[in-house]
Amino acid sequence: MFKMIGVMVLDLVQFLTLWITVLVVNSSVSNLIFGNMPIYNDFLSNLLFHFESALGSWDMRATCQDSQKAAILELSEEEQAKAALVCNIGRGYTVFILLVHSVLFLNFVIAILS
Repeated sequence: MFKMIGVMVLDLVQFLTLWITVLVVNSSVSNLIFGNMPIYNDFLSNLLFHFESALGSWDMRATCQDSQKAAILELSEEEQAKAALVCNIGRGYTVFILLVHSVLFLNFVIAILS
């Protein structure tokens, strides 16, 4: 019985190590790409955003704030197109992050149940 619990704890430690590494890497990359947006301004809020999105509280609108501001401020078409491109890249990046975390959680469940 204790051997089984020890294996489960070892699996949990391996998973948490891998998951925290993925969270830090994703937060760093999004901080470099989207550093001018308020949600990605500093590393801790960025890490918190990715942690929340990994647990299911994700919001696709976070990367589209500049696109919405560009439409409100009536900026030039070039600046609006640039903001829309960043919005679409941000949505794609968020979907990629969610898929990576889903695969990690699925592997974790499989490792614990086996």
